[in-house]
Amino acid sequence: MTIQVSELRQEAKEDSHDLIARVCFKGRTRDVVFSRFSSESQLFESEPSFDPFLILLLLPAMRVGEAIEIEGEVDDLLLYRVQTLIQDLLQDNVPNLQRVEIHAQARKRGLKQVRSHVATGFSGGVDSMHLLDAAIFRKCVPDEMRVSLLVHNGLGSVTDRGQFENNLQHTRQWAEALQVEYAGANCDVEDYYSGLSFAVSHHLRNVAAALSIAHLHESYLYCSSMDLRTSVRINQSKSLNHVEGHLLPMFNTKQNRFHSFGSEHPRIEKISQVMANLNLAMGLNVCARPNHDNSRFINCGRCYKCFPVLLAIREFGDLKSYKEHFDLDSFQKLYVRCMLNMFWRGSRHQGNQFVRHTFRMLRHSKLHQPWWVRSLSKFVPEPLVKSDLNRLRSIAKANHVPPSET
Repeated sequence: MTIQVSELRQEAKEDSHDLIARVCFKGRTRDVVFSRFSSESQLFESEPSFDPFLILLLLPAMRVGEAIEIEGEVDDLLLYRVQTLIQDLLQDNVPNLQRVEIHAQARKRGLKQVRSHVATGFSGGVDSMHLLDAAIFRKCVPDEMRVSLLVHNGLGSVTDRGQFENNLQHTRQWAEALQVEYAGANCDVEDYYSGLSFAVSHHLRNVAAALSIAHLHESYLYCSSMDLRTSVRINQSKSLNHVEGHLLPMFNTKQNRFHSFGSEHPRIEKISQVMANLNLAMGLNVCARPNHDNSRFINCGRCYKCFPVLLAIREFGDLKSYKEHFDLDSFQKLYVRCMLNMFWRGSRHQGNQFVRHTFRMLRHSKLHQPWWVRSLSKFVPEPLVKSDLNRLRSIAKANHVPPSET
């Protein structure tokens, strides 16, 4: 069978601008909608394009081995790479994918572009805050990387709608505080992504959403979760994170460029840098607990992301300073269980490099650690790239941007 994509159109709503295409997938036909929103007044001035639908459907098509037939034009650079290099890279790094044919007309002109923002996908996590610190606060990157648009999408990163709305509000608040714009897109694709978790597929989901608002940005910085030195050493992974630097530029079109940002630092180094900027550190949103009620604490303090971040904060700074943003009671009460869960993840396979960095930190900690924690840490392999922990302690305590400057 063939996945057919047709009837491209746009519809203006009160608070959104919908990009819609009719998709026939495995015999079922329905409208797939990118419901786009933004603080930008020119949101509604877009030119419709099939580009985001091609990227959105590529992994599901390769999962079931069905060709994609688009009744219209796709950027010729993007079309060529999707037919060749992108599929090669996906097949090499995601299990159980088949090569598929892509049929579409090649568009040789650029789309209408009304703004040339530098955009970034924003979650409020460590990687996002590290980018804001470099691009907006310290301004230690070229002008072409100075972020002016925060993007937060609803394409499966969380399953609870209330949690998504809370996270989106968090993005809006940061955009207002930093005096930049925000944008994003919602799209219901979970019936297509069966067997393709967000952890495995987030690059293609978010690139598709970014292409749906392509008229608002010229460059898109994708916050890297894995440093380059680790990515060239890793020999197995269950995600595309370690090939991100190769993959993202393949999605470039005539008017949009995609870049990986932050791959010069392992995440534990990013934490120390974010902690040095109190404006950002107190607004971290790292929680990954499903259906977490974050009305009181935006971070649960005990999930697989919150727990190691709090261990690093305790090592490099003052844990009590984060009591308004992390549930420190849960962190303390469930410390043993969380530590054992983290040990299981860190010793299991080399993809969990942040966990291995965390156990290395515990092995060399100057703080008191329970004897059993130090014993467990001896059985977790060293990370592929080692950081200078003394230097990280110094960075975290630098407080290079005091709160009075916001």
